[in-house]
Amino acid sequence: MGIGNSYYALKQIDKAGQAFYQATIDHPDAAAAFNNLAQVYLEPHRLDEARDAIQQAIHLDGESPIYRETQAAIGKEHWRQHGYH
Repeated sequence: MGIGNSYYALKQIDKAGQAFYQATIDHPDAAAAFNNLAQVYLEPHRLDEARDAIQQAIHLDGESPIYRETQAAIGKEHWRQHGYH
């Protein structure tokens, strides 16, 4: 996941997404990889994919407040895009 974090820090979102996606394949029990993938999907407003990724992270580690924060950010963006305030 380190390479994904590096790409993300450099604002290379597509490359970060590819790295995090690969991390979810290589380490399907790594909740952090799914959370990071959800964060990447949130940036270009790929909300369905972001929601799927964060749900998997929460399934793997439902105790993490970070994952709940990501879930809330996705929900907020969904409401914003659909004109709900």
